[in-house]
This record gives sequence, C-alpha cells and structure tokens, in this order.
Amino acid sequence: MHLLRILPVLLLLPALALADGDKMFRVPMDQYKEGELFEPFPEMAIRIPGSVTTTAPALPLKDNALFLRYKKSPKEYYWVQGKVNPAVYGNLHAFSLEKNQLTVFDVLRMRFYPTKNSKAFQDEKYIYFDKDYIYSPRVPKLLFMKNGRWQVLNEDPLPGVIKVESSIKSIKISSLDTKLRNVAKTISPVAPGPYAFVFSADGYMPFTDIGMVQSGKTLLFKPNLVQLRTTAPAASPVSVTVEQVAATPNLEYTEVLYDKYVGELITVLNSVDTNDFAKVYPAKKQAVSVGLEMNDPTYQAYSTRYDVVHAEALDLWRKSKMSGVSAVDQAFKQKFDSLHALPARFYLVPDSIFYDTVTTLPEPAGAVLVYPVPPVATATESAATSDSTVTADSTVKADSAAAPVAGVPASSASATPVVAKAQADFLILKFSQPVNRYDVTWKGHVPGYASDSLAAMLASPEGGARIIVSLQNNKPVWIYGANGITRHHYRYVKLEVQVGDQIIEAQGSFMLPQYIFEQQEVQDWLNPPPPAPVESSSSSLPQVSSSSSEVVVSSSSVAEPSLKKIVNDPLRGKLVLLDSGSFRYYGNVVEMSPFAIMVTEMTQELMEKIMLRVDSVQRVKDKSTFFHPQKPVHNINWENARKVCQVNGGDLPTEAQWEFAGRAGSIEGSPWVLDSVPDPSVYAIYRENSYNKRKEDEAYGPQQVATKKPNAWGIYDMSGNVAEWTRDKYFMLSFWVESSNPTGALFGSSRVYKGGSWKDKEKMLNMSVRDDEDPRYWSETLGFRCVYPLNVIGK
Repeated sequence: MHLLRILPVLLLLPALALADGDKMFRVPMDQYKEGELFEPFPEMAIRIPGSVTTTAPALPLKDNALFLRYKKSPKEYYWVQGKVNPAVYGNLHAFSLEKNQLTVFDVLRMRFYPTKNSKAFQDEKYIYFDKDYIYSPRVPKLLFMKNGRWQVLNEDPLPGVIKVESSIKSIKISSLDTKLRNVAKTISPVAPGPYAFVFSADGYMPFTDIGMVQSGKTLLFKPNLVQLRTTAPAASPVSVTVEQVAATPNLEYTEVLYDKYVGELITVLNSVDTNDFAKVYPAKKQAVSVGLEMNDPTYQAYSTRYDVVHAEALDLWRKSKMSGVSAVDQAFKQKFDSLHALPARFYLVPDSIFYDTVTTLPEPAGAVLVYPVPPVATATESAATSDSTVTADSTVKADSAAAPVAGVPASSASATPVVAKAQADFLILKFSQPVNRYDVTWKGHVPGYASDSLAAMLASPEGGARIIVSLQNNKPVWIYGANGITRHHYRYVKLEVQVGDQIIEAQGSFMLPQYIFEQQEVQDWLNPPPPAPVESSSSSLPQVSSSSSEVVVSSSSVAEPSLKKIVNDPLRGKLVLLDSGSFRYYGNVVEMSPFAIMVTEMTQELMEKIMLRVDSVQRVKDKSTFFHPQKPVHNINWENARKVCQVNGGDLPTEAQWEFAGRAGSIEGSPWVLDSVPDPSVYAIYRENSYNKRKEDEAYGPQQVATKKPNAWGIYDMSGNVAEWTRDKYFMLSFWVESSNPTGALFGSSRVYKGGSWKDKEKMLNMSVRDDEDPRYWSETLGFRCVYPLNVIGK
C-alpha cells in the first residue's frame, strides 16, 4: 500500500530532475569565441577563402549564406559563415526550423544530440544552419532538451541551390515565385520543385527560363541573353519628338502621346523582317523537358511570362534596327519616372454600394490589406462574400459628376450607384471604371456613421457625401493584351469620406480583381523585400539598457515578433485576436485554430460589469481579498471561473490555447530567457517582488494587471500575478497529445492551472509547467482569463 501511494511521485522524479536541469542543455553565449583564427577543412559544406576570423552572425541572417556552428572543445564554440559548397552540401541532413517551431536564435543557444544522452561532449561537433534550416553532416535525427522534455527533430527533404552563371555583370534576375524575395546569382536554401526567372540587362533582350530543383542538388541557369545591335536609317521613323514629350503637362497627356508614338512605331516595326530574331532568340521549353505537366501552375506562369517577355524582346529587337527612336524612348522613360513618383488623391464615385443584411457579393480574388478591418467586419467577412449573385434591395439614383475641391480632382465616372445590403454593419464599395483606370472593391466602415445611412448619402445627389481615394504613387500597372495597352491603378492606400466640410478617414481594405492582382509589378509592390540588415561589429544578441529593464533590440539583433491584432470589445474588454498557427507542446508540434484571448487576467471591475448583465440568482460573487478594480479576480474556483466566461460568450482556455498565447511564438517557457540579462521581475509579479515583502507593503499580494512588460503578442501577466485556471482535466499519465487543438486528458477529476503566482518561485513561472487542483478549490493565488471564438467579437 505504501508503495502504491508513492508510485506517482516516483514516476514524476525523472521529469522533475530534467526540468531542473534545463540549463545544462543550453550553450552559454560566453562559450562562443569571436576573433579566433579558423582553418577550413576538406569536408566543410561551406566554401571560405582560406583562413578566416570567427565572428557572431548578425540577426536577421544574411540571405544566401550558410553558417557553421563548430564545437572546438566542450566549452568553446566557433561561428563561421560562407557560401554553399555544392560538393558537400548534398550529403547533409536537413531539419526545417519552421516545421519544428524553432528560430535561428534557438539554434545558436541549444545543444543538439544524436541520442537521449545528456553528456555535453556527445552533442554535434558540426552544426550548419541558415535562415530556414538546421543541418547535420552525420545523423538523420537530432534531439534537444526543452522545458524538461526531449524534443525530436525529424529529417526533412534536403533543399537545393539555384545558381546563375553569366558573363554579363549588370544582369538582373527576377523570380516568378513570390516566395523568393531576394534573388541573387546564388540562392539557397531552395525547396525542391520548379522555378522560373526572367533575366535582363541593358543592351540585351530579356529572356525567361525554367528549371527543376532536385533535393540536395544545384540547379544551374546559363541565360542566353542576345545583345541588341543597331543600324542607323537616314531619319527618325516616327513624328513624336523629345521636345513634345518634355512639354506634356501630366501623366494622362504623356500616355496619350505615348500611345501615338507606339502606334506609329508598330507600323514601322511590322515592316521589319523578324526571321533573324527567330534564329537567335531561345525557344520556349516544353513542360516535359523539366519534368512537369502542362497544367502545372509554375509551368503555366512560366509559359505566360515567356510570351510577354518574348513580345518585349521582339519589340526591342525591332527598335534596335532603327535609330532616332532611342532618344524618344529615353525621354518617355524619364517623364514617366518623374510622374509616377507623385502621390494622387481624387474623388471617385462608386458604381455599387452594399451594406447591412444580404450575403450576396461577388468578390475579386486577391486582397490588398491597407489597415485593419474593424472586428465586426472580420467576424462576418466570409459570410458576406460567400455567394456570387448580387441581390439589390433598392436602387437610388446619384449624380456621378463630382465637383472638384481644392487639391482633389474629380472622377469622370458615369455609373449610377446600386445600393444593396450585405451582412454586418460595414460598407462594400465597388468601383468599376476600367477606362478611367479604377477597378477595385473597398470593404470597411466609417467611424461615426451607420453604413445604411451613409450608403444613402453617397448614392443620393443631395446626400452631401463623397468618396476620396488616395494612391501612394500615381503609377498604374500596364497590361499588354489583344486590345493594346490598358492601364490600371493598384497602389491604393487610403479611402476618405467627405460629409459637408468634414473629411473622415475610413477603416477597411481594398481588393483587386484577379487580372490586376496577378501582375508581377503588383505582386512586387505588395511583397516588398525586407530591408537589408545594418552591419554591426557589436554582438548580435539583444542588449539591455542601463537605464531601464526594457530590452533594446539593435538592427543587428534578433527582432521581437510584431504584436497581434488587439481590439477593445465593449462586453469582453481588451482582447488579442490570434490567427491559426503551430507550436511545440509537450514535445510535439501541434496546430491551433484561431481564437481570441483576454490581454489581461479577469479584473474585478470587468467581472462586476459582466455579472450586472446576469440575473441576480445566477451571479458569481467576487470573493477577492486584495481589493482594487484593476487587480485580478482571485479566490475563485474552477466552476465559477468557467461560468463567468460562458455567460459572456466564451470559455476558459484549454491548456494548449493558454500556452500558445503565453509563449507568443517562442519555444521558451519564460520570455525573459531571451533577454541578454534575464530578469523575471521585468515580466512577472512573483515571490521575489511580492510574497517576500511585508504584508503591509503595497507590493505584497496580486498587483494591478498590465503593470509589467507584456509578451511579444501584447499579453500581460502570463507568468505570475495570479495563476490561471484552464479548461483541461489533469491525469498524471499523459498517453498522447492530439496534433490539432489538444484538449487535455480524457480521465481525471482535477483541473490544470498555469503560469505561477505572486507566491511562487521563478521555476513555477515557466509557462510549460502545469499544476492541478480540485475544481472546487479556491485560493488568493488563483484567478483566470477567458478565450472567445472570433465570430462573437463585437457582438
């Protein structure tokens, strides 16, 4: 009997021992040696020019570079960086950082093992890494210890390398794959699959090529760019002159003149024999030659782009046969560059206005998010656009000619707005005037105005409301088609509504139709490359300011993740909206669905407001003993805590939801361990700064919420203050964890709580640690926060 009583404790001892020893499995940063001379060895997977001096890699890491973490001795590590050595790279074993919920910062700090043996000398001597992968030259499986558990990294397909060889120094390379942001002559790592590029250079005809990247192999492109040759006729073949181009007053006049120039030029160019061009310009590759089907999306994108680039190359080749036009071409280029750099702001009359309660709006593919859509619109957006048939409840005539005001030109729109209803209280404005360059849909709301009344004002000639649209630059995308060149705006950045003399900035998003959205120029604007990191000779680790506890992250250090979207719900308080994602949970990578969680623990003030909306016989009484409206509720059992959440449309979080929100994209269970000077008091109210005080001290006991630093997603007090109930049952033996939205043990009567409290030591503040209690238990150290489905926010 005595043995049975202590059996659970005996089973937990190994886990407890590992939890206490987590620091053994971390590489202290002072063990990395900089300024040491490093000699390359033959089996290195990176190529370096002879001896180099070791240096810490600046974060974020450079593109297209491979890094070596070399273990010189049990307590001495080197960092070396260089280009990929293709001869050795193919022998590596790759482990995706993204799939395993790791970051480069984790790779720099953790020890890795081929087996579950924690002796320091048995971790990998050679570890390679880059922005996306960690590599081992020896074993197809790596292990590391985190939060008291062995974590397994299983091998992923080894990425490949793309290399471009060309004797043209000024060659420009652009990718048809938007995932390849920074394109250079060597690109690594590259996931296996097909890739297509456009190659161009001044004085040469552009060319499009496609190839297949094999796992661990190098795909070599040798673009055959044909140089342009010119012959000089006696006179210019077109009537448009450089002087006429310089005299055009605005973009529209310049384009009218350009179309005239192109028309004349085409007439002349058509008379030029193109047989010689066909002899020198490379032919389009067939799908089968690169191992693809004709309907493969990458091949179709290549084929389409090849045809466009082929036509451009042919025009260049034809123009090269004549002189006199190059100066006009250059004049047009300079004129367009100057005009396109200007911002634009103008009145625009919508063709259709949707609002309120009908779910039928055809929506174009592709969305340009300008600034956050209000919570109401987010919660109902999919329902409002799920159908493809428009049902108009009423039609209101409107005067389409908008009179200009100072600084705002009038639109030449002639459409009559159609007013219809769409689900939820937001406007959907459709502008469809391709002849005037505008083909876009806007969805959102205008602060201070109900959508139905504003829709009527916009549609009525006497309504007194107008739409003002702003562009970042007055630069349309040019689309070449069977009907010639068409031009379409896409750089929308702001929509305003003018009511009388008042101008209100609206909140919403613009959506482009597919034919505009898919243009490479538009994609490049939507997905700009990240700014290049600033080189620094200082350490790449975050530095702590001497005047405060805040972590100051320099340009060369690891950046904190950006805040998630935070909304202030009138019934539920401040919430952070979390999108779907994945994280490491009890040694497994699990997927999480979207949800909203309270930014702070449930306060006494908010609970009182919630209970006032409930029948008096059903109210949960606040039994907190440390009184303050902004202090967390405590002395509440699991059943009552859950009831408070449920009457407000939510629930207690599952343990997985709680930990996913608390760790905020980090593999660490405590946010302060990422700081160069780890200090739990920056983030947490715990034993050292609360319970150890005298009882008469104001710092004794739970404190007002949000007085410490939040985590990377803007959530406060996930460690310390009061521990927090979760929804999950607790059972001492966990047999498995679901791969999606884990819900805890099937058996057990007690309930899990997390986060540690104002009475706990630092060890209990780790968010991966759990404790449990009878659901009837209450304590001055135990409180809660609620989670909500996204579709109830704002309702």
